[in-house]
Amino acid sequence: MIPFTQFLMPDGRIRDGGFKRSAEIEKMAAEVLDTGGRFTSEMLSTGEISIAYEKQGEDQDVEVDVVKNGPEVLGAVDRMVKKLHDRFVEKEGDDDK
Repeated sequence: MIPFTQFLMPDGRIRDGGFKRSAEIEKMAAEVLDTGGRFTSEMLSTGEISIAYEKQGEDQDVEVDVVKNGPEVLGAVDRMVKKLHDRFVEKEGDDDK
């Protein structure tokens, strides 16, 4: 499971949650999290879901996506993890060469 900090309506209460994804995506997400940050999700007043990645040391989210609530959320999680993995993990691996 990929851990997500969930911000709940109507008052932004915080709860730990997550999304069960394939072993490959979960492994990539763990490697992203090891670079220092957290995944968050929030249901917006429009009924859409905002998913984001906050990296330690940054003043803002480094990646955000807003999607319709439903199966689209899982696809968005997968896309975000792959993009962040390419950006933060693969980049670090390139520095070692």
